[in-house]
Amino acid sequence: MSGEQFEVAPHESPVIEVVDALARGDTVVTVFPVEGQRVAGPEVRRVVDEAGREGIETVAVESGPGRTLADLPRLDHG
Repeated sequence: MSGEQFEVAPHESPVIEVVDALARGDTVVTVFPVEGQRVAGPEVRRVVDEAGREGIETVAVESGPGRTLADLPRLDHG
């Protein structure tokens, strides 16, 4: 990964696990497949809506809009 290494191997995680990791103070980044490799995307942060529900969103980067959670691959568990 262009000199970068992950502290924990990239893996799919339910949103609640990501929220818990962020609450512990962990840094969480998105990972995208690019040309057969996993590449780190933007960091994720915890958000709370008006009703008090917790969720996540990507942290905007100054270099442009970049990738968002909507760009992550989807798995059908149906």
